[in-house]
Amino acid sequence: MTHRTTTTVTAIASIVTGIVALVMGFQFAAGPALADGAVALGRPADIAKAGVAIGISSGYEDQENAQQQALERCRSNKDAPPSTKALCRLIANFKDQCAAVAIDKKAGTPGFGWAIGTDKATAQAEALAICIATAGKSREKFCEHSIFFCDGTARQ
Repeated sequence: MTHRTTTTVTAIASIVTGIVALVMGFQFAAGPALADGAVALGRPADIAKAGVAIGISSGYEDQENAQQQALERCRSNKDAPPSTKALCRLIANFKDQCAAVAIDKKAGTPGFGWAIGTDKATAQAEALAICIATAGKSREKFCEHSIFFCDGTARQ
C-alpha cells in the first residue's frame, strides 16, 4: 500500500468511527428523554348510544407534544361519531407507565374502561375491571383488551 492509500483508508476509518459514535450518542441520548404520554377521551353521557373516542400517545419528548398527539388521535377515531369526537378532552398524562383500554366491542353496549399502570399487565387488569363494572351482568364476559401503550421505562 502506498502512503496515499494508507492515509485515505485511515481518514475513511476515522469518519466511519465518528459517524458510529454520533449515531450511538443520539440513540442513547434520545431513549430516556422520550418518556411522556397522554390520554384524551371523548365520553358522552350514554356510551351505549353514542360510543366513545379515545386517543393515547406515548414516547414523546415533552408533555405538550404527547397531549397534542393524544387529542389528534381522539378526534380522528374512526369508530366514533362526530358528536362524540367533539367531546375529546385531555384527561391524563403519564411517564414511564402503561395505558390500556378494554371494551365490549358489540355496538350499543356500555362496557368500557381505561387505566394507567406501572406496567402493561397492571394497566390491562385495571382497564378490564372497569369495563366489567360498566358492562352490566349480561355483558361483563364480553369485555376484552383493546389497546395499550407503554412509555419510557415501563415494562410491557
